[in-house]
Amino acid sequence: MGAAYGTFGNYDTEIDGRPDGLPRGLSDPAFTGFYRIEYGLWHGQNARQLDGPAVKLDRDVLALRRFWPRMEIDLLDLGLRTHEILENALEFQLTGHDDYGSGTTLATTAANVTGTRELLAVLHPLLVVCVTRTCPR
Repeated sequence: MGAAYGTFGNYDTEIDGRPDGLPRGLSDPAFTGFYRIEYGLWHGQNARQLDGPAVKLDRDVLALRRFWPRMEIDLLDLGLRTHEILENALEFQLTGHDDYGSGTTLATTAANVTGTRELLAVLHPLLVVCVTRTCPR
């Protein structure tokens, strides 16, 4: 999904947001989504403490699913976004920045490598044309 940066609007922050820049950091009520649940699970929070964040995550994911058919990815951004998948994996996963306790950042990095390869496969025919002939405008 890395190629869809900007397509998800607020859903990105609500579902996959980080506490970076939030006034209360990890304890800020605006820190929601998967990372919030991960943090709670791996830092001893009980089901009662995670119930609210889990309900919000469920609502946000269901809302994204309803909104999904109307979303469009700007195809002109595909080349740029393709490299950003790996760039973000380096910045957030491999540095441990996005590890809130589960230790799954290597698996996430592997998924990002797979996503990059998939997008390169989509771009390959255009890249071959640009190298062997004149690029279409």
